[in-house]
Amino acid sequence: MNRTGPSDSAEFGALVAAIGTVCAVAAVAALVPGVEHVLGAALLAAVVMALGVWVVRRELRIRRRLADRPDRPDRPDRPGRSVSNPCTPSSSVCSAARAASRTGGAS
Repeated sequence: MNRTGPSDSAEFGALVAAIGTVCAVAAVAALVPGVEHVLGAALLAAVVMALGVWVVRRELRIRRRLADRPDRPDRPDRPGRSVSNPCTPSSSVCSAARAASRTGGAS
């Protein structure tokens, strides 16, 4: 039988497996009291790890999107924009700006 429905998805299978695991552990925890503490610590660690993975993946996605922006000023392939620094030691514009900042704006 070849059906495609919500019960055929990978997420549904993972959810059923997680529910089955929790039920099995609950049955064992009813008989062995120490299992509850170990399970609580493991679940807490799993939540912290999942949040960490989510944060890292989000940060990488943001950095990738920022790197691909066409209006990024330091992209060498952007037409009409030079990557070189306009403030070289011999540049008169930058020298005047440095002198003005040292004297408080008076030239």
